[in-house]
Amino acid sequence: MRLTVVYEHWHLGDGNYPAFTLGDEVRLSFELDVTAAETVSDDTPLLFRQDRDAHYDATARVIRRYGDGISDTFPVFDAGDFRFYSPSWCTAGLPVGAVVRLQGRLALDHYLWVEFLDRYPDPPELFYNLRVVRIRTIVIPDRFIHRGARSLRYPTALSPTQYGDAAWRDAQRVEEHESGPSFSLVDFEELPPGSGPENPTFL
Repeated sequence: MRLTVVYEHWHLGDGNYPAFTLGDEVRLSFELDVTAAETVSDDTPLLFRQDRDAHYDATARVIRRYGDGISDTFPVFDAGDFRFYSPSWCTAGLPVGAVVRLQGRLALDHYLWVEFLDRYPDPPELFYNLRVVRIRTIVIPDRFIHRGARSLRYPTALSPTQYGDAAWRDAQRVEEHESGPSFSLVDFEELPPGSGPENPTFL
């Protein structure tokens, strides 16, 4: 299994994740930022298919629902070969057992899973042992950056249609681009069964 995932650079400042470098071995869980969700029949085949970069099409079954500790609930999905959760508003009301066609962007767990894992009854395994095999730095185009007298506002990530092929470069390490706001796309390859990362991100 190979995955392409958005790494938003605010993680660097917050210390949520290390600055991954090529060859790093990690243990991670993931969330799908869902932009479209449609319930389908129970016998629809499950799948998790890359559309472009970190954007995926999935058909997945809701296997758990958990509270986020505030006011909402979020579902955990099984897409056959891959499991993940979604904090998106359009998936919040999906019942356990529903099969759903999804579109969205795959991102690192924003700690909704790992931070509160001990509070979730009967949690499924969402962690994967992976190796970093490619890193791309994506420069956020100026048209998405709003500069004020004392402020700078910009999205933490963009869709492939927004940044295009000319906005990225291959990198050895996750880091901010010297020219301004950016984010990274990280490609992971699953480690062989039975082998774990040398320095796991999460135990």
